[in-house]
Amino acid sequence: MHLIKKAIIKLILLIVLNSSMIGCGPGYYFQKGEAAFSQKNYSEALINFKTVFEKDEKFPHILTKIETTEFKIAKKEDTIPAYKNFIKNYPEGHYCNESKRIIDNKLFGIAKKDDTIVAYKHYQKVTLLKKNSDGHWRDSVNAINRIRLDKANNAVSVKNYQGALIFYKEILDSEPKYPGIKDFIEQAEYNIARETNTNKGWQIFLNKYPQGTYTSDAKKELDQLLYQQAVTLNSLEAYHKYFLYSPLSDGLNGKKILNRMFSEGLRLLYAEQCKMALDYFENIKNRRYDYSYIQSRIDLATSCKNSRNKSRTVDFIKIYIQGEDALEKKQYKDALDFFERIKSERDFLPYKFRQYIETAEYHIAKQTNTEKALKDFLGRHPRGKHVEQANQDLNSLMERKEYNKAQKKGSLRALSLFITNYPNSRYVRFAKDDIVRLIDMNEKNDFETAKRRGIKYLNKFIKKYQDYQYYARYVVDARDEIKRQRKNLTRVANEKNAKEKDSFKDINKLADEAKKNANESLNKGLVERKKAIKDLQSIIKRIENFNSKFEKSKYQKELFTLSNELQKLCIKINPDISTSIH
Repeated sequence: MHLIKKAIIKLILLIVLNSSMIGCGPGYYFQKGEAAFSQKNYSEALINFKTVFEKDEKFPHILTKIETTEFKIAKKEDTIPAYKNFIKNYPEGHYCNESKRIIDNKLFGIAKKDDTIVAYKHYQKVTLLKKNSDGHWRDSVNAINRIRLDKANNAVSVKNYQGALIFYKEILDSEPKYPGIKDFIEQAEYNIARETNTNKGWQIFLNKYPQGTYTSDAKKELDQLLYQQAVTLNSLEAYHKYFLYSPLSDGLNGKKILNRMFSEGLRLLYAEQCKMALDYFENIKNRRYDYSYIQSRIDLATSCKNSRNKSRTVDFIKIYIQGEDALEKKQYKDALDFFERIKSERDFLPYKFRQYIETAEYHIAKQTNTEKALKDFLGRHPRGKHVEQANQDLNSLMERKEYNKAQKKGSLRALSLFITNYPNSRYVRFAKDDIVRLIDMNEKNDFETAKRRGIKYLNKFIKKYQDYQYYARYVVDARDEIKRQRKNLTRVANEKNAKEKDSFKDINKLADEAKKNANESLNKGLVERKKAIKDLQSIIKRIENFNSKFEKSKYQKELFTLSNELQKLCIKINPDISTSIH
């Protein structure tokens, strides 16, 4: 029944097809269109397919055939207008995206051939695949940035940093993550700031790049610019401006300016322009509280400022400064001479004057380096600044005497007693060296002898030298040698125990086998019994060898029992030979 239905349906379809071809119906033109399409005569095929559509709009797949044929015509023509016309006719068609990709390829190819920013921007303007991953939008962006970068590099090569900066910023606007673009921009802006070389320009750059690649260099450039401006103007105001704006005012240039200010202040002081000198010194102190002698200069300038006889005061100041300079150069006798000349001027003397005299006298006493000189100094300055140092020097002097005595005696006891009495002395290390030398004369030979003779003598060696173990060089080695020898003895004992145990196991194993064979031989002939007796006697002999080899073995009791058992078994097998078994 199913086959009959299927045949009827085929017959009906055949009748419909034949009837459609009669009188040039839609089917007729469809067949003609197919034939022309297969021969790539797409224009004729299109006319026939459109005729089909005019005759029967519902003809199967006719619209698809028409669209495909028109795409083939556009592809055959292969021009941008042809593809655009196709897209216009079929904006949602099957070949719309492919047509757009072809147009995009052609437009990008034209731009690539020209290889200019204008050409690539024109491509971006007219392409139908804007910012689409299917097209060349990304390629055009990369190409534009490549050209910009080339132009920027060319501008840099001729030191046109402003021009380069424009291209760099265009790249940044186009592609914020472009590799290295921010570094290029920073470099260009650094070079621009370096060309203009103004305080404002450098400050703007540093504000923008507080921790950039060129920040350190920019700080140096700004520091040097401010330094040159300050030394050129050579005024207190200019120096103040340097310290106010320089990011490296604590560096070398800052120290140079402080030195210039100090020298200028001293010049003004000697010129009796005390107020101006005081301003310079106080400004230095505001910058550097630890500047050498700055408080002294402030005191001197203040004395000059308040003095009624500035000329006389300045004369005293010059002598005082000569004393300070001599003190700094460690010319202590000269310094003391200068200070002695003006110590009667009570109204003038700065607060450190007495301290300077004490310092000079202390160093003179220290250079003399005698017990009398140091004690005299302590008598004159019992509560001075250098009392502790003088006492240390005196103690060191006494320690030196005691060390010389111990060294002269040349005994370990004398040197050890010195170390005990003066544990913090700087001569302790010399005493230790002496002890090491004394010990080294005998210790090495004693150690080698003890090492050869064993642990007992090594312990005697340690006992002999342990009171000097901080100086002796072989006490630790002796302890290590004892550990090594004990470890070796333990290893030997362990090996012996292992051999003893293995031998004991072998004897028991052989004994079990011999006992088994002996018991079985009772039911056998004379030959088997003699062989069993021979095996038992062999094991008994092995037990005797074991006892002689491993004296005081923990297995001796068990082996004694086993030996008796084996002897009894020999008698049991053949009583006639019991008397010969030992």
